[in-house]
Amino acid sequence: MSLMTRAQTTTSPDEAEQLRMAAALIRAQHAAARLAPYAATAAGSARRGVYSARTWSAPRLEQTGLALQEQVAPKMAVILQEQVAPKVAALLSSAAQLVDPVPPAPPKRRRWPLVTIGFITAAGLGIAAYLGSRRRAELAESPDAADSAPAPSEPTTDAAGSDVNGRVQTP
Repeated sequence: MSLMTRAQTTTSPDEAEQLRMAAALIRAQHAAARLAPYAATAAGSARRGVYSARTWSAPRLEQTGLALQEQVAPKMAVILQEQVAPKVAALLSSAAQLVDPVPPAPPKRRRWPLVTIGFITAAGLGIAAYLGSRRRAELAESPDAADSAPAPSEPTTDAAGSDVNGRVQTP
């Protein structure tokens, strides 16, 4: 008989859960040790099965490919050429248009500066022509105005002489 009392033998729910988990871990480790040889055998069997499936299917796939190439492909070529090719061409053309960058728009020329400069130039020429014609009219009306101006060939004499550069010389 044990010296422990009934109150001492009861464990908390957390401790009981930990004990159950430890026991489950030990059972899983024993099962893994027993099943390890079977897993190795299964892996070897799977490798052999894949190899045999590949060796069986390779010649059949080759044979099917040759049959498709000889019998079905010529018939499909007509269908591809008549039905599929135009659709694929249209699809590629529309995709190319989507991908092609849009060329930049040419810059807009501003014509108003040139027009303004033209109007200002025309106005200036018109004013110059008007003033020139008015001056010619004034000269034509007064014949004595032309005679009153000294002739450029006549030398002017000042009391104080002057040089060619315009300096006045004092006597």
